[in-house]
Amino acid sequence: MEVYLNVFVVLFALAALDLYSKRAGVSRLMLAIGAVILVLLIGLRWETGNDWRPYLSYYEALQEPPFGFEPGYRMLVRIAQYAGLDYTAFLTLSAAIYMTAFCFVFARFRHPAVLLLLFYCIYVLGFMGTQRQTLALGFTSIAMLRFYDRRRWSAVALVLVGTLFHYTAIISLLAVAVPRSRLSLRALAAVFLAATALYHFDVVGSFVESAVNAVFGGGYLARRLLAYSGGDYLQTAGVGPLMELLWLVKRIALVVAFWLLCSRERRSLDNYLVNLYALSVAVFLVTYKGVPMLALRGPLYFGLFEVVLTYLALQRIGGWFRRETLLAIGGALAAARLYAGIMLYAPDLYVPYKSVVVNSDYARFTY
Repeated sequence: MEVYLNVFVVLFALAALDLYSKRAGVSRLMLAIGAVILVLLIGLRWETGNDWRPYLSYYEALQEPPFGFEPGYRMLVRIAQYAGLDYTAFLTLSAAIYMTAFCFVFARFRHPAVLLLLFYCIYVLGFMGTQRQTLALGFTSIAMLRFYDRRRWSAVALVLVGTLFHYTAIISLLAVAVPRSRLSLRALAAVFLAATALYHFDVVGSFVESAVNAVFGGGYLARRLLAYSGGDYLQTAGVGPLMELLWLVKRIALVVAFWLLCSRERRSLDNYLVNLYALSVAVFLVTYKGVPMLALRGPLYFGLFEVVLTYLALQRIGGWFRRETLLAIGGALAAARLYAGIMLYAPDLYVPYKSVVVNSDYARFTY
């Protein structure tokens, strides 16, 4: 536990140096130092993450997963094995790839070290074990910015590269239709009403199962797609109606808060990110009943920008004192998220997700 707290203190100090320095070179240096720290934290971990053991078995050629892994990940494993890397070195290599991608995204904003601190507390502790999807997220997060910049072909190429590491990354292509203008509250309400109706009648689940059986029959791809179905998945994991309601209320409340604080009258990146986050909530609702695994994984490609939106919202709240606001309130929020993550996983801190499944009461308390 002390390791996580020490990393927080160091990243907080780097964020403070970034905020109070007026030189872009200092900001980039603080970002680079923080990224190296996180790469080492992720790469040198031992038995940390729900997927740690299965990935180890696959890397050491002890066990093949039921449906096989995506070709991009398999290729990365083969290259690392050919280079003679052990599993720890491979984890470090994998972390270096996606942290480089995330840093490229964070560098788009004025104080990237602050974003890295928030990213660490919001994302890393829970998801550093999901190697394949986090690699995919690295590529698709850059693709989102390319879509915004109207570099569509390069954005599509990056999404396809991400899909080579995790098939769910294909959902990121929806970003091509996300507007850069500010959506009205009426438009947001219409989107969520439609998503709620699709959720209630389970339209997507029925469509996916029928379409897969009709088009692919019983082949590999059909089995892979249907593995994301199974409507009782979340219920067997201890997620009941109250937890569903908490998820929904929290996400919609965040959409409204980000819309109020971050959106602008003119077309802007801020609007685009708010709309991406709203899309993540809509995708979750639409796919939750019929394809629950996709509901848990798919929205993350858009919801990752919650980190950036939190940063932007704090800037707007702070006004003339935005640096103090980012440091004080942002640091407190980051610390609270880190504390909640540690306490949620305790006493199984080195096997994250286990207590999330077992201890649903504490999950409700966290929300």
